[in-house]
Amino acid sequence: MQKFCRIALAVSLSLGLSVSAIAFEKPHTPEELPVLMPETQHATASKRITARFTRAHYKKITIDDALSGEVFDRFIKQLDYARTVFLATDIDDFQKYRLEFDSVLTRGKLDVAYDIFNLNLQRRLERYEYAVSLLNKKGDKNPFD
Repeated sequence: MQKFCRIALAVSLSLGLSVSAIAFEKPHTPEELPVLMPETQHATASKRITARFTRAHYKKITIDDALSGEVFDRFIKQLDYARTVFLATDIDDFQKYRLEFDSVLTRGKLDVAYDIFNLNLQRRLERYEYAVSLLNKKGDKNPFD
């Protein structure tokens, strides 16, 4: 009886895995991307965190343009570590916010950060669609070889 259960389990698992392996996914569209927006609790958290840094941190921190540039650089690096997602024109467009990131955080107006993140999602979808289009091309040569 126990042997029969093991065989039945093995057969059902192999059938389930084989069916899911040949299942086709529908193509993703830009409309499916979540559009993230800052909420009130995010603004409150941002204001509190920057206030803590200036008052209660073990090292005196001044929130100025130098810190703004550093936070901006780290934010961009976190979103696009390998520099494969954002275009050079995107980075050039973002430079106008480089020295404003300090006021963005202290005021809790996080629209800029969310806009950059949403563009990151859009660029990732574009890269995904491009890779899928290369795989779907007819021909003998695999573009990834």
